[in-house]
Amino acid sequence: MDVKALREYYDFDDDDLYANQQGRLSDRQYKTLTAQALQMKKYSKTGSVVALVAAAFLPCLLLPISVLTLLTKDWKTTLIAWGGALVWLVVFGGAGLALLRSARAAGRTNWDVTRAAGQVELQQVKRTSGGQDSRTYTVTVVKFGGSDFELDDELVGRIQAGDNIAAYFAAGQIVSIEQLPDRGPSQTPA
Repeated sequence: MDVKALREYYDFDDDDLYANQQGRLSDRQYKTLTAQALQMKKYSKTGSVVALVAAAFLPCLLLPISVLTLLTKDWKTTLIAWGGALVWLVVFGGAGLALLRSARAAGRTNWDVTRAAGQVELQQVKRTSGGQDSRTYTVTVVKFGGSDFELDDELVGRIQAGDNIAAYFAAGQIVSIEQLPDRGPSQTPA
């Protein structure tokens, strides 16, 4: 296992790893996660404004136009315009309100550090992208200690099958990883 490459990729040092081994975040990791949470709140605020403006835009445009269709007694076009405006308002208004709620929610200031440890099993998994021009590609999935995650292309070859590792997670992401002493053949689980 290429420990140096993993330290660089996941951006942790000995102090971070020690804190994670104790079941907590280091001060640096705490500041990083707090900054990420604040950034997500900022994106939520911006997204809510954009969604609410979009929610109001189309109905404001379609409803006056639909009044003109009333003069021509084109009820079908009028009902389509009103229905479209209503659906538009519900979809974008709902998205805007959900983002606004997320932006106004109390910020998280306490993250639990969890540990998964075990012998690495690597699997090549074929994935297919969606859409009109779908393509098939292969990703490497790392499994150990009841956890699994996709290995970034940059790390393929840095972790080997059979490596005994422990990974520490917080806020749904790996915050540090370490190589554990190798298990002997008699200690390998069945």
